[in-house]
Amino acid sequence: MNERLEQLDSLRGLAALSVVFCHFLSILPAIFDQSQSHWFLKYTPIHIFWVGHEAVIFFFVLSGFVLSLQFFKKKVSYHSYIIKRICRIYIPYLACVVLAIIASQLFYSGPKEELSSWFNRAWTVKPSIELIIQHFLLIPSFRNGAFAPVLWSLVHEMRLSILFPLIMIPILKYNWKINISFAALATISSMALMYVLHRIVHYRSDYPLTIHYISMFIFGALLAKHRAELVDWYRSFSKVKKYTLLVMGTVCYLFSWHLKAVTMFSFSVAEDWIISIGVAIFIISAIGSDKLSQMLVLRPVLFLGRTSYSVYLLHTVVLLSLTHLLYGFVDLWIIWILAFGSTLLLSGVSYEFIELPSIAIGRRLVEKQREQQPG
Repeated sequence: MNERLEQLDSLRGLAALSVVFCHFLSILPAIFDQSQSHWFLKYTPIHIFWVGHEAVIFFFVLSGFVLSLQFFKKKVSYHSYIIKRICRIYIPYLACVVLAIIASQLFYSGPKEELSSWFNRAWTVKPSIELIIQHFLLIPSFRNGAFAPVLWSLVHEMRLSILFPLIMIPILKYNWKINISFAALATISSMALMYVLHRIVHYRSDYPLTIHYISMFIFGALLAKHRAELVDWYRSFSKVKKYTLLVMGTVCYLFSWHLKAVTMFSFSVAEDWIISIGVAIFIISAIGSDKLSQMLVLRPVLFLGRTSYSVYLLHTVVLLSLTHLLYGFVDLWIIWILAFGSTLLLSGVSYEFIELPSIAIGRRLVEKQREQQPG
């Protein structure tokens, strides 16, 4: 069947856009610091347009889906796989880190009392040699939000990309029930390890979260493995059932916010399983519905999908820079417009001159390695 990878890229682009809107709004204390204010904006389906954490779960499930496709087609060389993956993730990431460090030193203008604690926490750490080296290494546990608040997810993405061929062994060998059990074991192990480290040992580390996010990659790989059956199942639905399924997907995707609206509590990493169900519904709907597919291949949406990695990496650097430069001189909504336009422009440039060359470098390195192999 047609993989419809363009649709999946577009989904990633829309998720990245929601992260952009989330951080734009997070500048406001009423949004970020005051849980009960703007209730309609936070605790209704409108929140789908500016989710942050949920979008990252979307990225992880999509990564599991897309990365697994090559494993279902043929035997994959780990060496070739990891070269391409490192070039794809690391080179644009490194460019973002350098830009973020430079921007933080050039544009930081001190705290703004009228803005949120999220904004005022950013760029308050001086770039020591140790911290810079840790950023360049990417995968250790370190203060990864010091210069660009979004980089935390790239740490997990890179760790799990390195491990992904191992994750695929049971995916290829066993049925979905056994693999879901493995995913549950990963989350339970993560929760237990977090409790021991954080509550008993009093040691902060994000390695347990990486273990938990294995489950999201497993979900994505299982979706890819059973995509033909799932799409046939979806297409057997009536129009009413398809719309109902999308509503259910939205409810699951925003589950943590519905829960907070009622109880103001959360169930930590366990919520990510419900969010992942919502993501799965969106993915199957996107590749199974002709109407949704047509919408997702519109040129503006495709542009957003292709540049989504750069949009995700760069938007907070642009937003923080312009806010420090212009806040107090122009209205915040003008800063938002300038930041949004600048993010799209810079992301387009980054895609053409950093992302595409990075992908090409990975391919050339793999081809060179194959040429050097005997026989």
